Parts: sequence; C-alpha cells; structure tokens
Amino acid sequence: MIRFKLITALLLLSGMAWAQTTPPDKTAFTLKEAQDYAVNYSYTAQTSRIDMEKVYRQMDELIGTGMPQISGSVQYNYNLKPPVAFFPAAFFGGPPGEFQAITISPKQNSTLGLSLNQLILDGSYFIGLQAAKTYKTISRQVNEKDLLAIKADVASTYYSILVIDENIKVLKESVAKLEETYNQTKSIYEQGFVEETDVDQLKLILSNVQNVITTLERQSAMANKLLKFQMGVGLDKAITLSDDLAKVLADTPTESPLTATAGVESNIDYQTLLNQSKLAKLNYHRMIATYTPSLSGFVSYQWQNFSNSNRLFADQSKFFGVSVAGISLRVPIFDGLSTVNRIRSAKLDYKKTEIAKIQVAEGIKLQTDQANMAYANALDTYKQKKESLDLAKKVKDRALIKYKEGVGSSLEVTQTENQYLQTQADYVGSLLNLLNAKVAINKLLNNF
Repeated sequence: MIRFKLITALLLLSGMAWAQTTPPDKTAFTLKEAQDYAVNYSYTAQTSRIDMEKVYRQMDELIGTGMPQISGSVQYNYNLKPPVAFFPAAFFGGPPGEFQAITISPKQNSTLGLSLNQLILDGSYFIGLQAAKTYKTISRQVNEKDLLAIKADVASTYYSILVIDENIKVLKESVAKLEETYNQTKSIYEQGFVEETDVDQLKLILSNVQNVITTLERQSAMANKLLKFQMGVGLDKAITLSDDLAKVLADTPTESPLTATAGVESNIDYQTLLNQSKLAKLNYHRMIATYTPSLSGFVSYQWQNFSNSNRLFADQSKFFGVSVAGISLRVPIFDGLSTVNRIRSAKLDYKKTEIAKIQVAEGIKLQTDQANMAYANALDTYKQKKESLDLAKKVKDRALIKYKEGVGSSLEVTQTENQYLQTQADYVGSLLNLLNAKVAINKLLNNF
C-alpha cells in the first residue's frame, strides 16, 4: 500500500512538472505576452535553463567528492596451478638437507569487500566549494542575460510586423483610390476624351503599388514566422498580434529623446564580470592551497573464503574476516614546479579580469552614450519623415483632385504617387529605426 502511494505521488509530481513546461494553447499575444511566452518556451530559453541546471549538477558533483565515499568489491580466483612453497624435508620426516614442495593455496578463493573513505581536510576542496557557488551565480546571470536578449529580439520583430502591416494598410488605401481613378479614366478614354497614355500611366503606377504590397505581405509573413521561431511557437501555428502601432507609438517618447543613464553597477554584463573576477581570484587561492597537506580517513572490511571443493562457499566455516582502518596524510613536496606555474597562470587570469572590469565599465558608458545618440537621431529623422509624408500626401491628393477635375495630367499623378511611395518607405524605415533604438535602450536598462 505504501509503495502504491509513493508511485502515485511521483506520477502526480511528474504531471505537475509537465504541466509547468507545456506551452499554453494561446494564439493572440500582446508584446508583453509574447516576451513572457518566449522567456518560458523559446528554444534559447530552454537551452539556457539546461545550461544553468548543468552548472547546479556540477556543483553537487563537487560537493559529493567531500562526502563519504562507500564502495563494495567482489573478487573470485580459481587457481589453475596453485602456488607452492619449499620447506625443509626434515620438518616432515624426510632426510636432512632436502626440501619438499608444499601447496600453499586452495584451488578457489573469493573476497567480498566494503570500504569507506572520508575527506577530512583539504584546503583546495573548500576553496573549490566557494568557487562553485560563485560559478552558480554567474550561470544565473548568464541566464538572465539570455532572457533579456530574447525579450529584445521579440520586441524588435514584433515592432517590425506592426510597422509592415501598417504600411500595407496605407498602401491598400492608396490602391483603392488609384483603382477608382483608373476605372474612371479608362471609361473616359473609351469615350474618346483622354489619351491612352493617361490610362497606361495610371495602370503602371497601380501595378507598382500592388507589387510593393505583395512584397510587403511576404515580408510580414516571414517576420511572423521569425517571431514564432523566437517565441518557440510551431511555425505552422497561426498567431495574431493584439497590440497595434498606435499603442506602441503612445508608449514611445516622440516629443523628447528617450535617454539612458550609465548604471554600471546594475548592468548585467558588469555584474557577471565582477563574479568572474571573484572566481579567478578564488581559483588563484585554490592553486596555492594545493601546497597544503590533505588528510583523509578510511575503513575497510573484507570477507575471504578458501575452498578446494568443486562448490564455491561449500564450507561456510572457511570464511575469514579482515578489517583495517586508518588515516592518510598527503604532503606535497616537489612536483617539478608545475604547481608554481599553475599559480602564476591563475594570477595572470585574475589580473586580466581586473583589467576587463575597467574596460567593461567604460564600454557601458560608451554604449549608453551611443544608444542615447542613436535614439535622438532616430527621433529627429522620424519627425522629419513624418512631416514629409504629410506633405507628400497632400501633394498627391491635390494632384489627384486636379486630374479628376480635368485641370491636371496623369503624369503629375504618377509623379506625385511615386514621390508619396518613396516618402512612405522612408517614413516606415525611420519609424522602425526609432522603435529599434527604443529596444536598444530598454535592453541596456533591462526595462522589459
């Protein structure tokens, strides 16, 4: 009954673990939901967690080397030709000065053994435990950095989809107006009031816009697949984005630049390097500690059986017990200067991390200044392109109205439409650059 309850409990626990790792059946995602999903189920996140778990297991492995080590052994020997020893024949009533061969071992012997070893004192082991804890902290920080990169990648792709889809929407509105104008012009041409060139020019610009839309739709589909790949969603599964571009822009500073401060101490890269420096220092001390004596204790017990019978263990009275206990002290004396050189190498590694700390701190400041400048430039370009787009739309709409009223030309419509398309493309590019600059700053600030 107890065994049945234990098995049931294990099954329930495994079911709970499976429930925690099984992705939810969800198809619509806000940006925040997409990032959270990716943090839990993306391929990169899963691999990062496994790497972190491996570090934990390695730490447990190191701890285990200082725990009691118990081992058992079984050995069986069959003496095909038992060894002999020579004794004076006079011992057995023979003539003096001669020797007689006597078999000194039974045909069969077996040994059952059990031993216990325990580390008592080892400086390098205890320093190694401290290093393992530091390495465990580093692994958590590496995992945190991986998750931060995942969130940034998801945000960048999410934004690109929204921008592309908005661009498609705007261009489809232009196509609707152009198709209306084209159909009207074609009807007027059939009545003989306009030239065929007017019809052809409108058809050409309409074809160009439709081709751009087709290209953008393919880009949107590919970006959608990229997002699913980054999130860990199957590529064949359909998902939709719940946020829209208006909400994203509302959350994006567009009046004044978004700025980041150079918080070196809170930066994940700097924190990781601090622990790497600590780890290098511990390794240096561990190398020095290898010069200190190490002490361990041991206990062993063996059961030995000897028999000339054809059946092993035939005579239980021939089992003999042998037991021994003791301590072992290892004192390093000279190893050809190999330890000295390892200590020097470890010290150089520690010096490198101290230099790297300064380098990374200055690099974070530089990276912060670059991110702030990039956002400021992207914001200025975005404002200028947005203003240019509004003007291009006015010019395009005015040319279309003039053409419908008969005071403009199809060439003017084509030129203004092409100008609008180029301005629209420039605006979309500036908007995407602005959002990516925002992602860069948020990643720097760990603000996701």
